[in-house]
Amino acid sequence: MKLHNYFRPTGNLSLFGAFLFMVYGASYRPQSTVAGIVDHYKVGDVVHSILAPADFYRMHGGMDPYGEPKWRLMTGQLLSANTDLRKLFSSQLINGTNLPDARGVFLRGMNEDRSTGSGDAAGNRGIGTYQSDEFKAHNHRTDILVKWGNWSYGGNNWATQWGDGQVTGNTGGAETP
Repeated sequence: MKLHNYFRPTGNLSLFGAFLFMVYGASYRPQSTVAGIVDHYKVGDVVHSILAPADFYRMHGGMDPYGEPKWRLMTGQLLSANTDLRKLFSSQLINGTNLPDARGVFLRGMNEDRSTGSGDAAGNRGIGTYQSDEFKAHNHRTDILVKWGNWSYGGNNWATQWGDGQVTGNTGGAETP
């Protein structure tokens, strides 16, 4: 199933089959929508949706006073100076002006000073920063079947048993505690 992520930079935020981010709108103000559904999103919220972008926009907020959608797909794009999100939270955005790029990635919660042994191995990352793919370092033991015994006339007299195997080298990194 394909998901979109949307961000609402103004007013309210929602995600769309991808992540959506609300970039414009009055914080905490419920907004009536299609079929009596009421949104309780606020600027900066992130929402997942399986709706197509046009359907999501139609159901969740439409346009801001500047003619731009209230919700944005999180594709790392530059935010207009008119958005509430940029005005309020520019210090927490990438370069102060761009939304995070959530295309093809998983969102991760903030570490908030949690131990790197049980949280993010890199410690406290900035909001919206990228983390590359990695799995925790590990190795594997491989057992081998060995034959032992004496050769006798007319055939062999071998017995089999499990012998000491080999241990593979480590692969991976410090991630995924």
